[in-house]
Amino acid sequence: MGPDHIRKILRPHPGAASWTRGRPCPLRHSLHPTPANLPAPLLAPGPSGRVQQPRPPPGLLCAAAHPACQRGSANPLPLRLPCPPDFRPGSAAPDLPQTLSALLAAQSHLWPPSHTLKRIRECGGGEPLITLARGGAPKARLGRGESKQRESLKTVRWGKESAHEERFPVGRPVSFQGFWHHWFPPGVAPEGRRGAQKGALGQALQRRGKGRGVASLAPPRALKVGRGGRDRGVAAEDPNAAARLPAAMALLRGVFIVAAKRTPFGAYGGLLKDFTPTDMAEFAARAALSAGRVSPETVDSVVVGNVMQSSSDAIYLARHVGLRVGIPKETPAITINRLCGSGFQSIVSGCQEICSRDSEVVLCGGTESMSQAPYCVRNIRFGTKLGSELKLEDTLWTGLTDTHVQMPMAITAENLAVKHQISREDCDRYALQSQQRWKTANDAGYFDNEMAPVEVKTRKGKQTMQVDEHPRPQTTMEQLNKLPPVFKKEGTVTAGNASGVSDGAGAVIIASEDAVKKHNFTPLARIVGYFVSGCDPTIMGIGPVPAISGALKKTGLSLKDMDLVEVNEAFAPQYLAVEKSLNLDPSKTNVNGGAIALGHPLAGSGSRITAHLVHELRRRGGKYAVGSACIGGGQGIAVIIENTA
Repeated sequence: MGPDHIRKILRPHPGAASWTRGRPCPLRHSLHPTPANLPAPLLAPGPSGRVQQPRPPPGLLCAAAHPACQRGSANPLPLRLPCPPDFRPGSAAPDLPQTLSALLAAQSHLWPPSHTLKRIRECGGGEPLITLARGGAPKARLGRGESKQRESLKTVRWGKESAHEERFPVGRPVSFQGFWHHWFPPGVAPEGRRGAQKGALGQALQRRGKGRGVASLAPPRALKVGRGGRDRGVAAEDPNAAARLPAAMALLRGVFIVAAKRTPFGAYGGLLKDFTPTDMAEFAARAALSAGRVSPETVDSVVVGNVMQSSSDAIYLARHVGLRVGIPKETPAITINRLCGSGFQSIVSGCQEICSRDSEVVLCGGTESMSQAPYCVRNIRFGTKLGSELKLEDTLWTGLTDTHVQMPMAITAENLAVKHQISREDCDRYALQSQQRWKTANDAGYFDNEMAPVEVKTRKGKQTMQVDEHPRPQTTMEQLNKLPPVFKKEGTVTAGNASGVSDGAGAVIIASEDAVKKHNFTPLARIVGYFVSGCDPTIMGIGPVPAISGALKKTGLSLKDMDLVEVNEAFAPQYLAVEKSLNLDPSKTNVNGGAIALGHPLAGSGSRITAHLVHELRRRGGKYAVGSACIGGGQGIAVIIENTA
């Protein structure tokens, strides 16, 4: 029985039964369980609202592959193991040791470094018990103001809805809630519950978390996540707690992508030039709602990213998008701006709303019309002096210059080329690869599932645009070599190896695990975690390095676990610097081309990358993927997703 099956049986299912003690094996381990015929949650409920000591175990239930099981422990973590789907009452189960071994192997990354697996035993009720130890049971306080406890263990149950039993060392909570990916290592706060809480733990939750959002049982210095929290997705007792989070627990709730669509990307001054960013976001949002079979009435919040604010209605953008697609007027909306990371940030902000239980379903997206970026004349509203020179400002050009360091974005890429010894030939070769990969993927129809066609007006009348307009697949290496450097003499950045100025939008609908079940959504992917970081503004393009590294560290994953990697191609030397720094595998990075080919409509790129990763991961049958972008001003953002197919 492999880890995949273990993960499946760790989810409650109809007819699930708990293992109970049977006849002992020659090694004095219980190997012949008899099922209890009643469905049971993963964790057995204790007496409601009452603190008690667990009863002494009558025997051992152990995987023979773990000799350390013979030793005792003070800090048990109970886990009720459901029967496999093919198990029949009264039948022998000789594979139980292998089942438990596989369970431990599959879940081995969940145990914090400070804990050691000791043994598996049965407590008085017969449910299997995975036992952990961390070198004794220190005396500590459960909650502020309570007296010190002599016991090293407490068993509690809270809330009518939970049916969970919690056993944890005093002051150091260990919680394994209803699903396998809801495990909390020590120092990380479990989810708060709405409404009144019962029992000692409930009182502690109310004191610390006020019965809503995230409530911490850790010492008062614990960080909290939710409203007013930092965008790191965790609450930790110490700065290193995030590094111990397993892949399944980067977020405090299960958050799933149920729809992901984008418009074709238009060239600068091309087919989409007459559409406002609100228009394009509406097209993508309608397509996403339809594809995910999401009723507008179920959406609790709208979060849309936009950078240039290029249309007259841009200040109302997210609100207008929601109203246009039929989302109720009572549903709030917010327009956000994290520059090139705005599309990703809309998803991060949506996750935060779901994790704080402010929303269950969120429409996220990013949109940009760079073609409509206006020219302006400043400082004339209140009149000008005689002879004053009026300057016409190109807001698109000035917007792509960081005035804090007095540096255009392309110069930050040139700085990376010098620092990482990247040649002009390397940049042109990579730009050609991006164009060729896009052509191969487009010819094979790999973009079809993510595309939201747009009806456009042409000289020939109305036509349906369903292919990206910016790519130039006919480009050759000779043509790229002839292009002059744009920003620096003898530099590396040219019009051919930089991302294209373009127009486009994307929409991603995310939902909580509860909402997926309630509305019968089909989850396309699970959002595993995210990370946002800062970096030197003069080399802003390196931002994906700390962002991806932080996301992987927070989720307990590595680049080897990633089946697909996307790094937004702002400039060829910028991407190559990230590739060198992270030692990325080119065979699974930007596999179908990137922004050098498709174009980079600022806020729209994060949504495009996410949508593409969702569908490409499913097409390939992969498991994990990470998408990232550098951000002007010196930031980086990354989001990790998991295929749910």
